[in-house]
Amino acid sequence: MLIMAGTFGLWRAGVISSMLFAAGIAAFVLVLLGGTTWLNAGIWSPEGVYSRFISPIISLAWVVAVSRVCWPAVPLHVLAGSGTIVQVGGKPL
Repeated sequence: MLIMAGTFGLWRAGVISSMLFAAGIAAFVLVLLGGTTWLNAGIWSPEGVYSRFISPIISLAWVVAVSRVCWPAVPLHVLAGSGTIVQVGGKPL
């Protein structure tokens, strides 16, 4: 659910492209598949490899991908109360 909420919110805000939105929906569907109980044993079981390893890896990859897009190249800070945007070094932009 966190992948879906983040994907739709960032896409509607115009932060991510349609291609990254499609990748987010694909990641959401793949992680959702990890919650299914198609078999009693094996990869698709509730204790299987997919639920334990593959779904968390997909989730982590999505978080890393979105973090790279959302993290600014130059960290900016807004001075409290003044509304002035400055770089980390302290020089006004």
